[in-house]
Amino acid sequence: MGSYWTVCLRSCGFCVEIVAKADGYLFDWRSVPKVPLVTEQLVVATRRFMRAMCRTDGQAGFEEKNDISLPSSHGNALMGIDIVLQQSAAGAQ
Repeated sequence: MGSYWTVCLRSCGFCVEIVAKADGYLFDWRSVPKVPLVTEQLVVATRRFMRAMCRTDGQAGFEEKNDISLPSSHGNALMGIDIVLQQSAAGAQ
């Protein structure tokens, strides 16, 4: 049987879970990366929209949450998401 690998994205609300499988490697299900689908470009557009809405409604402004961790991005592409697989004993050579 030839080797294979696959990556699966599972929706979990605001985030996606990234699961990877490959012949001869193990995936630690306790550390499934959960990645919010928000890019720098989307944050900039949202801030602009919120400022416009506040002006329209006569509000002074809006308050952003500071405790949200977003993945690094460049434009509209998420970057720096690491998926780690451990070589299984059966797959070691």
